[in-house]
Amino acid sequence: MDWNERIQAMDEAAWKKVNIAGGIVLGLVVGAVLFFLSDYAEFGPYAFMGAVVLALFVPRFVQSRVDRSVHVGQIAMLFTLAACMGVYIVYPLLMK
Repeated sequence: MDWNERIQAMDEAAWKKVNIAGGIVLGLVVGAVLFFLSDYAEFGPYAFMGAVVLALFVPRFVQSRVDRSVHVGQIAMLFTLAACMGVYIVYPLLMK
């Protein structure tokens, strides 16, 4: 049984859990690329472009490959990215 058949065989509740987990992981990866790699001078401009490419095209690619909606995962990614942004803003303020 290949991946696409396994995904198609999942019920909606299981797919939603996988979708949320994938969105959280992708949000953490995008946050790491955007906020940690951009601190290095040689990666700065490329980090932003990489984060945008990951955030926009990975969910579209997955949705086209599995023929199921990844909207819930995109929302989870946005909330995770917002949390990363909050940590990135608040952490230096607390360390002063």
